[in-house]
Amino acid sequence: MYSTYNGTLKTHLTEIISTNVGITKHSKKGQLDIARYVFDQMPKRSVNSWNTMISRYSKWGKFNESLSLVSIMHGSYVKLNETTFSTVLSVCAQLKCLINGKQIHDLVLKSGYESFEFVGSSLLYFYRNCFEIEEAKRVFEELREENGLLWSAMLVGYVQCNMMSDAFDLFMRMPRRDVVMWTKLISGYVTSEDVDGCEKALELFRWMIQSGEVMNDEFTFDAVVRGCDRLGVLHEGRAVHGMLIKCGYEFDHLIRGALIEFYCSCEHINEAKRVYDRVANPGLDASSSIISGLILKKHPSLTCTPNVETLLKRKHHLTASLHPMWRHGQLLLMDMRVILFERALLGACWFWMNMEEGKKVAKKIFGFDPKPVSAYVTLIEHIRNIEEDTHEEEIFVFEQNSCLVLCHASTSTRYHSTAPSLTRHRSWDSQDVPFFRRLALNYCFGQ
Repeated sequence: MYSTYNGTLKTHLTEIISTNVGITKHSKKGQLDIARYVFDQMPKRSVNSWNTMISRYSKWGKFNESLSLVSIMHGSYVKLNETTFSTVLSVCAQLKCLINGKQIHDLVLKSGYESFEFVGSSLLYFYRNCFEIEEAKRVFEELREENGLLWSAMLVGYVQCNMMSDAFDLFMRMPRRDVVMWTKLISGYVTSEDVDGCEKALELFRWMIQSGEVMNDEFTFDAVVRGCDRLGVLHEGRAVHGMLIKCGYEFDHLIRGALIEFYCSCEHINEAKRVYDRVANPGLDASSSIISGLILKKHPSLTCTPNVETLLKRKHHLTASLHPMWRHGQLLLMDMRVILFERALLGACWFWMNMEEGKKVAKKIFGFDPKPVSAYVTLIEHIRNIEEDTHEEEIFVFEQNSCLVLCHASTSTRYHSTAPSLTRHRSWDSQDVPFFRRLALNYCFGQ
C-alpha cells in the first residue's frame, strides 16, 4: 500500500513537472492563450505552476493578467513564495498600482519574506517607481543591513526623483561602490535640473579616475561626453575622447552618437565627420546625429537638402521593416515606431509647406492618438504659414471616438487667435477655449 501511494505521488509530480515545461515552452513563443489553457486544465497545480504563468504574463507585458492571476492564486489558498512576491511587486511597479502594491507588502510582512534579497529589492523598486520615496527610504533603512542590493536600488530612486544631494550622501555611505553606481550618479548629475549638475558630473568623473576604485566602461564615457556637450567644454571633451580611444570604446555605438553630437554642438563639424567616417557600420544614432549637425550648420559636404519627399521615401523603407515585427507579434513596438515617424513626417510637411500630405499624415496620427493635441497645433501653424496673406479662417473637422472636434486657424495673429473650438461637444463651452489653447501649446512646445 505504501509503495502504491509512492507510485501515485511520483506520477502526479511527473505530470505537474511536464505540464510546467509545456507552459514554459508555449509562453516563450508568445502563445499565452495556449499556455493559459494548459494551465487551466491542470487538475493540480504547484506553486511553480502559478509562478510560471504569472511571470510569463509579466515578461510579455500582460501586467493586468498577471495581477489577476495572483489574486486568483491567493483566493485559492495557495501560499505565495518569494518568487511570487518579487514578480507581483514588479508588476505593481510597472502599473504604478500603489494600493495593490501596499496590499502585497502587507502579505510579505505576514509571510516573513521581506528579508529575502529579491523581495526586498522588489519592494524598494515598487515604491521608487510609484515615486513614494519616503516609503522606499523606510524599506531601505529596515533592510539595508541584510540586503546589499538595496543600496544600488535606493541610489537609483534618488536619481530618478532628482534628489541629487541625497543620492550623493548615500553614495558616500556605500560600503562598496562599483562602476554601475559611479556611472549612475554621474549620469544623474548630467540629466538633473541642477544648474551646476554637469560640472559636478565632471568633478565626480575626475575623482573616479583618481581613486582607482573601478574601471570606466562605455556607459560612463557616454554620460561624461554628454555632460561635456551640455557644458560646451571642447577641451574637456577632447580629453575624454582621447581616454576612450585608449580604452577601446571609440567605436561603441552608444558613444559614437554622443561624440558626434558633442562636436556638432561645439561647431567642430569636421571632427564630428571624422568620428563618423572612422566607423565601418554606423548605426541609426550616429547617422542621425551627423545629418542633423550638417544640416544645422549648413556644411558644404551636404550636397543636397532633404525635404518631405525624402521622408516619404524613407517611409516606404520603414513600412517594409515593420512587416517582420507584426509577424512576430511585436505590435506595441511597431505602433510606437509608426506614430513617432508620422509625427516627424507631419513636422516635415509643415516645414516644407506640403499641405495635402500634411492632412493625410495628420489623419493617420488621429487614428493612433485619441488626443493628438500637438498634431492639431502643428496643422494650425501649417495653415497660417501657407495662407499668411489671406487672413482667412480655415476649419478642419476630424471625427475621433465619435466626438466632433473643430480646429480654427486664424492667420491674423500668432498663436493668440488660434484655438480649437469645442463648442459642439457637450462637455465643453466657449469659456473653455482659452484654457484648451494654453493646454495645447504647453503640450506641444513644453514637453
